[in-house]
Amino acid sequence: MRSACLLLVILLLSTKLRAAEPIGVYADDQLRIELYSDDGENVSGNIYRGELKLPFTARASDRELVGTFQSDGEKFEFRATPGEGDTLVLETGGKRYNLKHEAQRAAAATANPLAGATHGEPSVQPQRAPIGAASSPQRGDPLAYRVLDLPGGSVAKFDNWTYLPIQGQAGVMWCDCFPQGRQTDFVLRTCIGTPSAKDMANLFTVGPQLTQQVLAQFFGPVFKREGQPKQTKCGGDDAMIEDYRGAVNGQQVTCRVMYVKRKDVAVAVLGIGNEKGFNEFGRAIEIVAQSITLKESQVEPGLVGTWTAENYVSTGSSGARNDVSINLAQQRSITIYPNGTFSDSATSGFSGENFTGLAEGGHRGTVVKRGNVLTFHYDNGNTWSPAYELYSNGLKIDGVVYLKQ
Repeated sequence: MRSACLLLVILLLSTKLRAAEPIGVYADDQLRIELYSDDGENVSGNIYRGELKLPFTARASDRELVGTFQSDGEKFEFRATPGEGDTLVLETGGKRYNLKHEAQRAAAATANPLAGATHGEPSVQPQRAPIGAASSPQRGDPLAYRVLDLPGGSVAKFDNWTYLPIQGQAGVMWCDCFPQGRQTDFVLRTCIGTPSAKDMANLFTVGPQLTQQVLAQFFGPVFKREGQPKQTKCGGDDAMIEDYRGAVNGQQVTCRVMYVKRKDVAVAVLGIGNEKGFNEFGRAIEIVAQSITLKESQVEPGLVGTWTAENYVSTGSSGARNDVSINLAQQRSITIYPNGTFSDSATSGFSGENFTGLAEGGHRGTVVKRGNVLTFHYDNGNTWSPAYELYSNGLKIDGVVYLKQ
C-alpha cells in the first residue's frame, strides 16, 4: 500500500452523498453551515446567518478547512477545525463559533456578517487523542445502516454517524467516521486502494507496518500488539485481523484492524475505542469491510484512442553577453485499446515529477474501469488509479488534461 493508492469506493461514496445530502451540517444559536464535497478535498456549501445565505469554497487538509465566503460581493476568509466532541470550530474576523452537529439556529448580520456578533470564546480541543471521556447514550440501533449502490461498487453508511472529509497522505487516502456524540468512545477509519502487485501479495505484512506508524504518529509508543494476527475470510476474500491495546487519557483503549484482499483492491478498516465503545460499535469494522464491493464495467468507447499531454519547461544559462533560455517539451501518450489493454509512453528525459504514475519508457498492461476511476495495471506490477473526466475535446486524468490525437 506504499504505492500510489486511490480511495475508490469511499471517494464514490462522497460523490453520492453530495448529490443526496450534505456531508456535514453544523450550527449554534447564530450560524448554520452546510458542507458538500465531491472528492473530500474541495469543499463548498453555504453559511446561514438569519436570512443571509453566504456561499463559500474551501479546501480540506490536515483536519481543517480553509476558505472564503462571499457577502455583498466581498470575500472574507475563514477557517474551520474539529472541536471537542461532535463540534466544528469556525473562525473568521477575529471571532470563533463553536458549532454543534445538525443544530439549526441563526441570528442577524454585520459588515463582515460573521465577524461582528457577540459570541463566547470556546476552548478548542485537538483530535490527536479522541478516545477517553464518557459520552451520552445514543438512541436507536447504533449500527443501523444502509448499503449505498454506487457506480464503482457498494459500501455501508451508518445512520446517525458523522463522516469527516476524505484525507490522504503519501499515496494513501482514508475516511474517518464515528457515532454522533460518541467520538470519545469509538472512531472508525476506512482505507482502500490499489497497491502494487508486490505490496498486495504482502498486504498482511505491509498493512500492519502502516498501522503501527499511524498509531505511533497520533499516540506515541502507547499501543502494543495483543496476541497474534488471525487469518480469516471476509466475504470469501482472504483477510486478517489484529488487535492492539494501550492506555489513552487514563483509560484502556483497543485498536482492531481488518485487512482484506478484494480482487486488485486492498481494504483496511480500523476501529479504535474504549471498552464501552467497542461493546456497542466494534462490529462496525466487519460490517464496513464486508459491505465494500467492486463493480467493474467495460471501457467506454469515448476512452479508446491515443491521448497526449505536454509539459513545457524553460531552462536558462548565463553567457558572456546575454542569457539564453531553452524551452523543452515533455510529452506523455496513453493509448487505450478496445480490448481493455493500454500502452503508456513518454519522451526520454521525462523525470516524472509533473505527471502522476509516469511509465518511464514504454509500458503496457490492462485497465479496469470502476465508476469514474481507471485502474492501470502495468505489466511490471505497478498500479495507477486516477479519477478521470471525459470531455468532447479532451480527457482529464488525475488533474492533467490529455488531448486526443
